[in-house]
Amino acid sequence: MWIVRLALNRPYTFIVLAILTLLLSPAVILRTPTDIFPNIDIPVISVAWSRTAAYHLGATVPAEAWFGEHRYSH
Repeated sequence: MWIVRLALNRPYTFIVLAILTLLLSPAVILRTPTDIFPNIDIPVISVAWSRTAAYHLGATVPAEAWFGEHRYSH
């Protein structure tokens, strides 16, 4: 409640603060960067896979076993 009493006792102080806020806002907005996230190097994992070698090792399953014999019709 003290700030209301201060504003009523010193109205010009708050008028000057409001005008300064209005005048300085465009400069601050223009200087603020738009990207708030830093540039980071995201780790990437690459996997090399040979289908024929994996098939001979028994590591693969035919696609029909995974998805079934379903034929999608329109």
